[in-house]
Amino acid sequence: MHVHPFITVRHGTQIVYFSYRGISARPSQYQAFVFTTKTAQRGTSGYDASTGRFTASIAGLYLFTVNACVQSSSYLNLQIVQDDAPLLASSHYGLSGTNPCFSLQAFADLTSGQQVWVKCANYCNNYHHDADSIWMQFSGALIQKA
Repeated sequence: MHVHPFITVRHGTQIVYFSYRGISARPSQYQAFVFTTKTAQRGTSGYDASTGRFTASIAGLYLFTVNACVQSSSYLNLQIVQDDAPLLASSHYGLSGTNPCFSLQAFADLTSGQQVWVKCANYCNNYHHDADSIWMQFSGALIQKA
């Protein structure tokens, strides 16, 4: 077994991770952001690019991250949720003339079949996304198999 200060990796443990960017459409309040462009994936990730939801096929500890940007003079309210219960909630405001970006991270102890996604908590029509240089992104990785 190899031990890292933050992550324990057992030889033979299945590796699962995914990363998607780009948004298919602006979500309504309380709906999922749907990230459509795969940037990385290993194993059967369980991320569904048609719903924006990750479904765990392996029980264990996962780390999820979101990168988002908010439009100038606007609010953006996001949550990382596990089966409709918030793991992390965040609200951001873009000052006039700016399009600030931020990242969120949340750990989740999942059993097989549980889901995690990025939810619009409120004011989600105000995200800033440019296909060439400013990306919203959702990623997740299995850190420790149960």
